[in-house]
Amino acid sequence: WPYVQWRADELLAAFAQPGALVVFRALASTPPLAPRLQEAGRLELGWGEACTFALAPLPAKLHHHTEAHPVAPLRLAIFMQEHNAHRVDITEFTPSVAADASCEQDDALAPAGIWAKHATLALEGAEDLSLKWSLDGSSLLVLSTTHVDDTNQHYYGTTSLQLMYKGKGAKKKSDGGGDVGSVAQWHSSAIEMDHPGPIHDVAWSPTINQFIVLYGSMPAKAVLYNSKAEAVFSFGTGAYNTIEWSPHGRFVCLGGFGNLAGKMSFWDTSVRLALGSATARCAIYRKFSPCSRFFLTAVTFPALRVDNELAVWRYDGTLLYRDKGPEQLYQAEWKPAPLALWQDRSASPAVLERVTLAQTQAASSSAAVSLSSRAAPEPFRRASFSLHAPNQAEVQDSAPQDLAPVHKSKQNQLHAAGLPFGQTNQPTLSKSQLKRRKKKEKELSARGPLI
Repeated sequence: WPYVQWRADELLAAFAQPGALVVFRALASTPPLAPRLQEAGRLELGWGEACTFALAPLPAKLHHHTEAHPVAPLRLAIFMQEHNAHRVDITEFTPSVAADASCEQDDALAPAGIWAKHATLALEGAEDLSLKWSLDGSSLLVLSTTHVDDTNQHYYGTTSLQLMYKGKGAKKKSDGGGDVGSVAQWHSSAIEMDHPGPIHDVAWSPTINQFIVLYGSMPAKAVLYNSKAEAVFSFGTGAYNTIEWSPHGRFVCLGGFGNLAGKMSFWDTSVRLALGSATARCAIYRKFSPCSRFFLTAVTFPALRVDNELAVWRYDGTLLYRDKGPEQLYQAEWKPAPLALWQDRSASPAVLERVTLAQTQAASSSAAVSLSSRAAPEPFRRASFSLHAPNQAEVQDSAPQDLAPVHKSKQNQLHAAGLPFGQTNQPTLSKSQLKRRKKKEKELSARGPLI
C-alpha cells in the first residue's frame, strides 16, 4: 500500500500486481487533464511477492523533461518475500528512449525499458516493513518489524533499522591503465542504538541528508544521524513517539501523542538548540505550516468525541491561538503553498535571548543546589528493588549532548550504571567523622542559608 505510486514529475507510475511490478508512462493527449497511460516495463517477481515498494524522489534538476533530455530513470525499493528469505532490492528502471512521451504507439508496439538491480539487503524474519527515501533518493531507511521475539525479551516483537546509501566504490580503470574515477556503489549499515526498546519513529530531514530516530523504552531517546548512519547529536530523552520536521528543515518538534500526555519539545536543528516546550493533550493532527513558523495541533472527531479543538503554536512552543470550535471537528489542515514562497528564517532574537536567559538561570540554580547538597547530609533511604525494574541508566532522563566528537565505539556505552542491591554511594563514617560533621552542620546553620 499504496498499490499505485506516481513520481513527482508525473511521467512515470508504478503499479503492484500479483507476481509482477508494472511501470506505466503518461502520454500526451487532448485534453491534457486526461492523459493516456502506456506500459513501459514489467518486472516479473517469480514466486516472490512485492509486499511493499517505494519510489525514490527525483532530484530537482531532473524534474524538467524535454526532447533533448529523455525521462530520468525510475529508482525503486522493493520488499521481497520468497519462502523463508526476505530481502529489499534497490532496482532502477530506465525507459526506452524511442518511446517518447509524445509518441502514439500502441502498448504492444512500445519498446520495453531496461531493469537493473543495484543492491540487495537481506532481512531475517521481517514481517512488516517501512521504506523511507532521503530527499535526493541516494539513501534508504529500512525499518523492519517482527511480531514475535524468539528471545522472549520483548512482548510486542522487535524492530530494527538499517540504512542503505550510495557511496564511492572501486576505482574505474581506463584502457590505458589510468584511473578515470570511481564507480558509485551501494552500502548498508545498521543503526546502532544504546537505549533498549522499540523504535517509535524515524524521519528524514526535508532539506538535507540527515534523519532523527526515536527509540527505546520510555522515556525514549532521540538522536540525529548523518547520511552514513553516524550519530551526530542527542536530543536527550523524554516521553516522545513522534517526529515532525518543518518544511525548511530548520525546526523540529518531538512530541508524545496517542497514549502519551502530548508533550512537545521544539528544536532548532541548525544550531542544535532547544527553543521551548508545550503540551497538546489528545492531539490527533499535528503539522508545521508551509512557512515553518507555526505549528498546528487538532483534536478531531471521531478519534475523540469530546473536547474537539484546534490550536496554533509558534515554532518555540508559544500558544498563539486556541479555538474550541464545533462539538465535532472532523479535519484541520494548513493551506498548501510552494516552499519557494517562504524564506528560511532563523529564530527571532527575542526567542534566542529568552532561551539564553533560561539556560543561564538553570545553570546558576543547579550550582546553588550542588552547594547546598554539600552542606546537608543525605537522608537515609531504605533499599528497595523490583523483579522487573529496569536499569537506573535506562529510566533516568539524559541531557542533550553533541555526539560528533565522540568516537563511534564509545557511543554505545551508557554513562551511568546502577549500584548493586543494598549499596549506596555514601562512604561509611567513623564516630569521630560523624562528630565533626555534626559540629560543621551547627556552624553552617548558625550562619544562615546560602545565597
